[in-house]
Amino acid sequence: MARHATATPPPHPALSAGPATHAASGPAVRVTVQLRHRLSESTAGATWHPWVMAKSAERAYVDDVPDDVIERLRAICAELPDAYEEPAWVGVRWRVRKKTFAHVLAIDEAGADRRVVLTFRSEGDELDALRRAGPPFRFLGWGRNALGVDIDDRTDWDELRELITDSFCVMAPKKLVALVPRPPDGDCDTDDAD
Repeated sequence: MARHATATPPPHPALSAGPATHAASGPAVRVTVQLRHRLSESTAGATWHPWVMAKSAERAYVDDVPDDVIERLRAICAELPDAYEEPAWVGVRWRVRKKTFAHVLAIDEAGADRRVVLTFRSEGDELDALRRAGPPFRFLGWGRNALGVDIDDRTDWDELRELITDSFCVMAPKKLVALVPRPPDGDCDTDDAD
């Protein structure tokens, strides 16, 4: 299948009229109201183009991330147990036990304005829903569960906090995930046992 093939996606289970937590064959998944709205707009009778961020000849990754964006992300990540910040190959990343759960960088693309993108991890139905959501979300083209979201003046920072926290829970060991305050319907899966 071509990476940029045009297709109309089937309706996603997250668009059901039920509550924001959905049980599929796996764990419960929280889908925010904003994401549900974005999904309904992006799939309503429109053709769908995967929004891939893989490196191309017309794209350059750069360090030019505004300080206020880094400060806001730093504040969110500082609340997570054992999370630490470090310079990445480009931009800044936040890690837990040598696993990156958030990475912010800027992208210059031919014929477009510079944009700031946060990469993060997701799983299950939420991963599938975010892959289908379209802008501001993007499929990165690498990693089975890696996604990106554009950060601009329309960014919902509460939603971003939730995505970063979920990403931390995907990458962190269970004993650290247990220390993360979660909403009553929240669910965190982890890659390893300790």
